[in-house]
Amino acid sequence: MSAKIYNAPAMMTALDKITARLAQASDREIAGGFNNDLKLAWITARVGEIASITNRAEGVLKVACCAFAWLESLAIGPTDIIARIADERLRQRELFAARKHHFRVDSPVVDWTRKLRVLVEEVGEVAQEIDNLEASNHSKKLIRQNLQAELVQVAAVAVAWLEAYET
Repeated sequence: MSAKIYNAPAMMTALDKITARLAQASDREIAGGFNNDLKLAWITARVGEIASITNRAEGVLKVACCAFAWLESLAIGPTDIIARIADERLRQRELFAARKHHFRVDSPVVDWTRKLRVLVEEVGEVAQEIDNLEASNHSKKLIRQNLQAELVQVAAVAVAWLEAYET
């Protein structure tokens, strides 16, 4: 795979920033104490901050930390979360290489408003899975797995955006 598509050092730097921030912040305690609706409100508020602050990297980092902490609150270990995010980043790169995505969130030249659109769409899919948990007669286990997958996608989009600051 070409270096233009796969930038592992930038991804690892972004993941290191997330884990360092989680060691200092109260995100884990918040995620552990909130129900899904409150967690959704919390991460949505963080996404909204990105549009209203000048230090967008800080806002994106907060979103990534929220998603990571939420995943931890679902009894997923940090090593597993990192592996899932790395797998999702690889999938995103492959979709771009196959021309199924029109731009890369990890590109430093793509406007932040386009990146925000992708992030908002992923958070909307988390909301949909929460609705499915409440309303569905289908397997709750499958829906929980879908919720986890959507949260990984939120985290991966945030990591991709953070990567753009590392290139």
